[in-house]
Amino acid sequence: MAHQHQLTDDPTLKGLINVAIEIAAARRQALQRMRSAVEAGDRDEVFKIAREFCGLDQDDQTRN
Repeated sequence: MAHQHQLTDDPTLKGLINVAIEIAAARRQALQRMRSAVEAGDRDEVFKIAREFCGLDQDDQTRN
């Protein structure tokens, strides 16, 4: 347990953990938006959110 306590005292690690929590929250929100779009039958919105989720933006889509 002492080792675990030392890890949580590391400010760099705390920062990484906070960023990971923020990323997870953003992904959870995107998935909730996608679920709502699927339930509403909004295919365009589903694909838009899927592209965002995969890190593709509108510029990437128009180049392909």
